[in-house]
Amino acid sequence: MGERCYLQQEVADLLNMSRYTLADLEKRGKIHPAKRMENGYRYYFKEDIVEIAKVYYKEGWERVINPDSLEN
Repeated sequence: MGERCYLQQEVADLLNMSRYTLADLEKRGKIHPAKRMENGYRYYFKEDIVEIAKVYYKEGWERVINPDSLEN
């Protein structure tokens, strides 16, 4: 079975941010661009979410996730 991927809204919910904030971090070059499904939806893997959480924390936001709690 492959690694679990998370859609943009799932990541935003996990990190207690809006999907617009997530897209803004990408637009400003703070995080790597998300991978895209054939239908254009953005998706992320656990390691992407960990990196986003680190950047979000450095931006001054409270860290709200334990990356180890993510499903494999």
